[in-house]
Amino acid sequence: MENKMKVEQTLHQTKDYGMFKYIPQNRKTVSGHVANLIHSIKTKNLNQDFPIIVNEKMEILDGQNRLQALQQLGLPVWYKFSEDMSVLDISLVNTVSKKWSNEDFLHQYTSQGKEDYLKVKDFMDWAGIKSVNVAVKIVRNRKYTKLNSTENGSALGWLNNSFKTGNFKYPQDDTLAKKTILDLKRLSQFTNKKDPYDRSLVVAYDTITRDSSFDVDRLISKLQGYPLGVYNDANSLIDQFEKAYNYNVKDDKNKIFLKRAA
Repeated sequence: MENKMKVEQTLHQTKDYGMFKYIPQNRKTVSGHVANLIHSIKTKNLNQDFPIIVNEKMEILDGQNRLQALQQLGLPVWYKFSEDMSVLDISLVNTVSKKWSNEDFLHQYTSQGKEDYLKVKDFMDWAGIKSVNVAVKIVRNRKYTKLNSTENGSALGWLNNSFKTGNFKYPQDDTLAKKTILDLKRLSQFTNKKDPYDRSLVVAYDTITRDSSFDVDRLISKLQGYPLGVYNDANSLIDQFEKAYNYNVKDDKNKIFLKRAA
């Protein structure tokens, strides 16, 4: 038993990426996840603390995305052998392992006293928001689309990853975010869910307010005489907003055709 434990606990290091083998039964690698790992490793390489796990055939049991990230960066791979874990255990490990949520990261960084994260928490308390994802979307609802990500081509993905790595920046002026909260609360009174932070409403508002000609006060005024029906997603809600916004407007020039969520 002691010899077995010694084999399992011994760490090895290599830059011979070709020695590792992928197992067909394992989950496919995800390019977006690999890109996020690359960003995280660039920030701080903790691969030695989270080595890749292989069997005696050098088949990867856990860590295939990390291997690809390290290979793209040209960094050495830390790995260890496991005699207990088999191909049949891969799905079990993936099932029981719990990924950190943005709530977990918020707790971690506020505990460390990071100012930008403390501001996010204060904003959530002020607005009565329970979801970190919703809060971050509202706080950065205009800026994140302008961010350029060289890591994965997705500005929203970059923003989400920056929150996890402790690099999130709270805007110097959150006036727009606070106005968004007030508008969402006003609009939610006309929806059947009455929830200002319902995801469909948040996404719909974020989408339609990108149109500079859109007037939220006009929409709210129209909604008082144009009841909304049940909606299934952001776009079906936008459909109803558009009909209400153009209600009793006969001249097409005065009508507005709202954008739809991607």
